[in-house]
Amino acid sequence: MVKIEGDSWLAESIHKLTQNGVPVCAHIGLTPQSVNVFGGFKIQGKTEEQAKNLINTAKHLEEAGVAMLLIECVPSIVTTQISQSVSIPVIGSGAGADTDAQVLVLPTLKIHP
Repeated sequence: MVKIEGDSWLAESIHKLTQNGVPVCAHIGLTPQSVNVFGGFKIQGKTEEQAKNLINTAKHLEEAGVAMLLIECVPSIVTTQISQSVSIPVIGSGAGADTDAQVLVLPTLKIHP
């Protein structure tokens, strides 16, 4: 499975990948590879317009063929709405408890003998 970050503009690429047998996980909300576009590590989907966009994006990406959706740094109420709007597994990362699974990222510890 490949994980790709972005928005509805990914739909065509997702469709082509899945047509060729490559399962895709779409990553929405805070997308670390483009964090500078958002002005830093900030909660996404706080306004009503942003929340509606995330919900519509999730539906659109599901229609394009994603097998799984990763939502990062989104208010829990929005995550709940997304989870209820799609039939694919939804994984949360700092996005509330109402998902099918959670990701917890921890810093690597360096242990010296």
